[in-house]
Amino acid sequence: MTTTRLHANEAPGPPNGLNNQSLTSILGGVDINHYPDPLSSDLRATYGKWIGLDFNQVICTNGSDELIRSILDAFTVPGDTVLLHQPTFGEYEKMTRLRGCRITAVSTPAPFIIDPEVLIQAAQESSPTVTFVCTPNNPTGYQMPLDDLTRLVDKLPGILVIDEAYIDFADYSQTALPLIQRGNVILMRTLSKAYGMAGLRVGFGLSSQANIAKLMEAKLPYNLSILSQRLATFLLDQLPSQDRPALVDQVQTEKTRLMEALQDISGLTPFPSSGNFILYRSSRRGQVLQACRRANIQIRDFHGLAQLDDCFRITVGTPDQNKAIIQLLKEVHDE
Repeated sequence: MTTTRLHANEAPGPPNGLNNQSLTSILGGVDINHYPDPLSSDLRATYGKWIGLDFNQVICTNGSDELIRSILDAFTVPGDTVLLHQPTFGEYEKMTRLRGCRITAVSTPAPFIIDPEVLIQAAQESSPTVTFVCTPNNPTGYQMPLDDLTRLVDKLPGILVIDEAYIDFADYSQTALPLIQRGNVILMRTLSKAYGMAGLRVGFGLSSQANIAKLMEAKLPYNLSILSQRLATFLLDQLPSQDRPALVDQVQTEKTRLMEALQDISGLTPFPSSGNFILYRSSRRGQVLQACRRANIQIRDFHGLAQLDDCFRITVGTPDQNKAIIQLLKEVHDE
């Protein structure tokens, strides 16, 4: 039986423009006996031009995970404090602990609105070296307004890291991109979500030239394979400047349908989302898990995490995948 993957916030299909002919053309001349370009020069230049930044304001990393690690290595020492809001992407806390830093965590209970004043107050008390903010937030889907982000930039000490992995699904007018000219902001982007390239593991850090220079020193050598560099460069060349991929429109249409269906199911509480996923709370967690195992459908279970007991996250999939999970949840909650 085929596994339906609705747990990892992946795109519902591959990027446009990728087929056997294009793969042969792109990869035909690759010398895999050679190490890749350690600077990812072509990809940095392509992404920088595409998004409207100088080459030296961009770093390419092996997904967002390596970028988080590189930021902590470059801007903290063991014993420093890192400020987080919770619930959020778990890798911030994991990497912070591995670095030997202390964590100050600000709770954002349902409906999971991130209050900048609460973060500022926590920063005044803990003096963080680095603060991580995820917007739209994973797993809650909340998008912080640009005015709130600007206030954080003005008031927080140290480096403010703004993770925009899901910005292409959200209100792009609220992107923090204009804020990177400030010396204390690092913006995180990825090709894993809206661009359908999760398997390539390509992430980007955007910041001032001085901050990028520090990150280039901290990153791992030869961190991005030659295959990932070539394919990502080719696929970005297919997109007009800062244009959203066609996959985004499909996801938005399906997310609306999925949200409406979840709202109609008794005993199930979905939360608004600006990402390619929906977080919801279920009164029948055990039955949902059993039904998903029988149907070979994977969704993300957050049971046991603070503020997320009995919560699941569903990635917006293909129309057929979404229809299947809607039917499954209806059957479980109608029992």
